[in-house]
Amino acid sequence: MKKVKSFLAVLMALIMSMSFVSVAFAADVTEKDADNGVASGADAFAVGDTVTGKINSSEDVDYFTLTVAEAGIVTVTVEHAAKEEAIGTYFTVEILDEAEKSIASFTVAANTATVASPAFGAAAGKYFVKVTKGSVCDTTVEYKITAAVNTDALSEYESNDVREDATAIELSSVYTLKKYSGTIPAAEDVDYYKFNIAKPGYIYIFVENDAAFSGDFALELETYSEGADGLAEWKKFGKFEVAKADTTVKSPCIGVSGNTEYYISVTGTEGGYKLYVVYVEDSTSEAEYNDSIAYANALPKEGFLYSTIFDKNDVDYYVIEVAEKTKYTVKVAAEPKTVKTEAQWKVSVVNGKGESVATSATATKDKAAEIELTGLEAGKYYVKVEGGDILNTNFYTVEYADNGADTSNMTFKELLGAIKWKTLLDNFSSWIGKVNIKQIVKDIVASLVALFSQL
Repeated sequence: MKKVKSFLAVLMALIMSMSFVSVAFAADVTEKDADNGVASGADAFAVGDTVTGKINSSEDVDYFTLTVAEAGIVTVTVEHAAKEEAIGTYFTVEILDEAEKSIASFTVAANTATVASPAFGAAAGKYFVKVTKGSVCDTTVEYKITAAVNTDALSEYESNDVREDATAIELSSVYTLKKYSGTIPAAEDVDYYKFNIAKPGYIYIFVENDAAFSGDFALELETYSEGADGLAEWKKFGKFEVAKADTTVKSPCIGVSGNTEYYISVTGTEGGYKLYVVYVEDSTSEAEYNDSIAYANALPKEGFLYSTIFDKNDVDYYVIEVAEKTKYTVKVAAEPKTVKTEAQWKVSVVNGKGESVATSATATKDKAAEIELTGLEAGKYYVKVEGGDILNTNFYTVEYADNGADTSNMTFKELLGAIKWKTLLDNFSSWIGKVNIKQIVKDIVASLVALFSQL
């Protein structure tokens, strides 16, 4: 019995100690009116604490220092005594990093008791919460602030305004989605993300607008490319937009190169979003960047490539090898499974100087563009595909075929020499061997007898 009592006493002590730890981590903090009007005098609080503050006049500003112990997605919540009949805002709230750069902001309406900030990614460290007056706040108004962090969620981490500080993200598959939360707190903000592609394939970029803090966003994809001339430079090769009224927007399909790092930049108006990149390994896709001759994709001698025109400024180049005195056909066609609406692709073939070497053609939803190449000297030539007057960002296919000897400029002697006589005779002999001469004669005689019997 004594052992049981002793065990219960230890258990009770353990429970009590845990409760004291909990209280220690969830404190009540009250602002110090005289000191917290600037960041250097901010009152400190941590995730789990409750801060009580007051806006005493239309000029009052309150600063608080929020300490985040572990990286994650942070949400700051403001509560106050709402007045149902009131309109306008009581407070504007801004979250700043340690350098006092804005990373999230929101307003608190006079008739709304509880308002949460857009969720924003935060590394472990110190942040500021700045509270100022709203449009109707001319008297003393009390509020409470709390902060929560989700350490399991994926997010951007500010400041990631330049490529060097880009947030590294994992690629999603069609079965497992890796969604990263992001915020644009002000129009000048830029969010950069980066990811690595190990093997050639294609990607789709998805953006989900935040239901409570939706915004207008523009996304651009870029990479550091080294062209055939040996010059490496940053190349932007696609832009798409997300409207505030959109819920989820998917980019056009983008072919990507293996062993390459890509970057996504997000700009726009104030708002929150989730971003993820779905990747599929595939060897039959074009690989961006291929917007110039120096960066042209090689077309396979057999088969074709799936390709897209990402936006109205996108151009796709493909290089082909032409042998001497050989005919070729270049073909561009809409991919029937994905192209369901009207479309146009302008197709031309140029030499290394960008000069046209054949008559251009236009592919549509229902008609392929075919260009015959004859009379060309041996060497490299480039198939150039641009969006037409009717832009369609779904798949087109591009391919070229070897049609044999080019006879357009041959003399009669060269024509005779180009004939494969042995193959011709072998085929003729084979054909003769299969002909039933006796049956042919028998059928002719039968036909003549039938004809004369009718005379």
